[in-house]
Amino acid sequence: MVKRDLYVDVNKDGETTFNVYEYTRTLDATGKVTAVNDVSRTLTSYNKENAANSSAESATDTNKGMVVTVKYDKGLNKWTADDNSTVTATKNGETWSISTTSGFTGTVDAVHAESSDKASVLNDAPAVTSTSYTTVKGATVDLVKQASAAVTITDREDDATTDPTKKETTVTKVTLTSPSGKVTEYHSAAEVAAVKLTETGNYTVKVDVKDSNGNVVTADSDTATGTNEGDNTAIASTTYVITTKDQVTNKLYTVEDDTLTNDQLKEKVNPTAVDGFTPTKNDIANIPATSGKAGQTLPTPATVTYTKGTETISVETTVDVVVLPKVTPTGVTVLKDSTDLETVVKEKAKEAAKAIATDKIPTGIKVSIKQVKEGTLPATTTTGVQTPAKVVVEYKDANDNIVETREVEVPVTVVGSTVNKIVKFEDDELTDDEVKAAVTAGTDGKKVNHYYLETLQQNQELRKCQFQ
Repeated sequence: MVKRDLYVDVNKDGETTFNVYEYTRTLDATGKVTAVNDVSRTLTSYNKENAANSSAESATDTNKGMVVTVKYDKGLNKWTADDNSTVTATKNGETWSISTTSGFTGTVDAVHAESSDKASVLNDAPAVTSTSYTTVKGATVDLVKQASAAVTITDREDDATTDPTKKETTVTKVTLTSPSGKVTEYHSAAEVAAVKLTETGNYTVKVDVKDSNGNVVTADSDTATGTNEGDNTAIASTTYVITTKDQVTNKLYTVEDDTLTNDQLKEKVNPTAVDGFTPTKNDIANIPATSGKAGQTLPTPATVTYTKGTETISVETTVDVVVLPKVTPTGVTVLKDSTDLETVVKEKAKEAAKAIATDKIPTGIKVSIKQVKEGTLPATTTTGVQTPAKVVVEYKDANDNIVETREVEVPVTVVGSTVNKIVKFEDDELTDDEVKAAVTAGTDGKKVNHYYLETLQQNQELRKCQFQ
């Protein structure tokens, strides 16, 4: 027969040791013990106070204890256990049934006490802190919840409450003072959630908060009658600064009827460096058309997203598209074998540049013809429409900087001429007028360096007279 005996020892410090003796007894027919064998003793110790939410299921758990102290805070309407376990309390008439997640249960009888000394529910003012930070002009930020601002609100009483009776310390007002001195007040979370910063410099932000009680109540002790300091005394405020840097963009010069690309516009955006943030240039949502817009500047919205961890700040900026006028020369027509085509072509291009209406030229821009592009002049040895010549057009700003160049075609047509023979006797005088009258130019052609004479006596070509 196996038998177990339990002995309990309690030390002065409250530690309890359980002694379990186990042994085997042998009995004869009359029930008399004839032998005792296999004797063993098992010791299990418990601290007085349970700790660390220990359930004492493990024999080696050093946090296990015999007692858990449970308290009720009427002001907060909250039960707590000193071993940090969760307390469940159910009121049944005049008693409370108590249990903890660490395995302790019990019943507490309600106690009623009356006194003419009326204690007060104490209430402290909240605390609020913030951090100044830097961003870029055009940024849209939340003045309270922006991560970089780190607006942190604490209140001892409100923070101790939980759902469904959770109490909140609220923001009552946010005051924004811009670098130019403009003051704007916001009174709701929706208003401060997306504020665009349109100036460069320092914005000052003041955040006012009030706890759920609204009044500060102080007392010399937990049971003393407190002093109510009045309405709207449980308040606090914090002030921080947002420094906005300028967002630089370059002008995009283009010629009327050009088709702009997303990459061309994005290239003109130069994100401003902000410590800790990585900028990303976003695609352009609305790319402008240039047709019929010569002389105009087209402001084109662009955005840059600044990222730091999970925080993002969107910055709006503008790329100015300056539309330059086209130079469109009419064609030139020259006689076959003409030798001064380059001058004719360049002059024709200059005429076209001078003919541009002043309202089609952006302010400060000068349009000029730099040169005829080398290698583009066609030969004049055959008649007909030739491959167009090309001239280089330069567009310069008010500081004489070249902002754009374009190659423009000038059509070239070569026409023939009819030359009649002039018959003269030897030693007869030949006049310029006679020679000019002998040459009939092709339509719109110019007479240049053409010689053809014949005499009866010598029957040979004479090349002595120059015609223009």
